[in-house]
Amino acid sequence: MKKITLILFLLFFSFNSYAQFTQGFETGIDNGWTIINDGDANGWVQNTSPSGGAIEGDAVASISYSSSAHDDYLITPPIAVSVGSNELLSFYVKSRSSTFLESYEVLLSTTDALEASSFTEILQASSDAPNSWTPLEFDLSSYAGQTVYVAVRATGTDEWQLFVDNVISYPAPSCPDPTDLAVSSITASSASLAWTPGGTETAWEYVVQAAGTGEPTGDGTATTANPISLSGLTSGTDYEIYLRAVCDPLNSSSWVSTTFTTQCDTFTAPYSQDFEN
Repeated sequence: MKKITLILFLLFFSFNSYAQFTQGFETGIDNGWTIINDGDANGWVQNTSPSGGAIEGDAVASISYSSSAHDDYLITPPIAVSVGSNELLSFYVKSRSSTFLESYEVLLSTTDALEASSFTEILQASSDAPNSWTPLEFDLSSYAGQTVYVAVRATGTDEWQLFVDNVISYPAPSCPDPTDLAVSSITASSASLAWTPGGTETAWEYVVQAAGTGEPTGDGTATTANPISLSGLTSGTDYEIYLRAVCDPLNSSSWVSTTFTTQCDTFTAPYSQDFEN
């Protein structure tokens, strides 16, 4: 028989939706969260001693195996989506064992959290949760102006345990980080760097320095080119390169980085070395 557990004050929350929130399940599956159990007898519960620990604190949301298939929904409070306020939703998932990976999917409802049939939109198709904490992020900006509910639906059969932790609703960064930094055409004294812009920015800053120097504390070299050519490098040297987007003079992204090593110098025969020095 279908069992619906409305965790806390459903009547109140049916008329109230959230902007930003963080849920680490330290005090239970509460604050407007909903559980629908359409499968086996086991459902989503708070677990205060998950194998391998939580992302933060002690507790996670957890569901344990059964010989019957899961069909269990862990559902967020209503989210009133507003661009610049809470268009991103992220959380972590994990299977307890690499031998028994738990399958799950992420669904969305634009109507209610009362019926499983309301979750008609797929944010992530069914997949197995890895055996290490894996971050997921979903862009809800296409639902701006609507109130939505997001569900993690457990679908595994006779595996072990599936964990969810640190669910956060938050705004997208105003100046997103560049991604996919790639160094190519490496020689003894030069290289090329390309990347994927984080948004619509057309200006960046970069710093090339010896590996291990760490994140820059000042400005970098400005550029509007992508890719860029790096020259004047030392042969056989480990480098790190930091890059950030400049969306306007007062708004830059975080620094992102990658590393590379220049080639060694080549010598034309005949060549001699007496090692006197």
